[in-house]
Amino acid sequence: MLTKKAADHGGIVLAGFESSGKSALFRGLSGQDTGEESNFRGSTVMTRRALVEDGGFKVI
Repeated sequence: MLTKKAADHGGIVLAGFESSGKSALFRGLSGQDTGEESNFRGSTVMTRRALVEDGGFKVI
């Protein structure tokens, strides 16, 4: 039996080396500010989540 059900596309996790542009990529995808950023190790320490409306996926 076929049913009409929204697909669960899961999410996207941004992980990588320090100062590799993860916060900038998150900001570009979500349009949300990631907070204060600095160019030193561990400067972005907050976890952010966003729902990107066009694609219907979550960015974490």
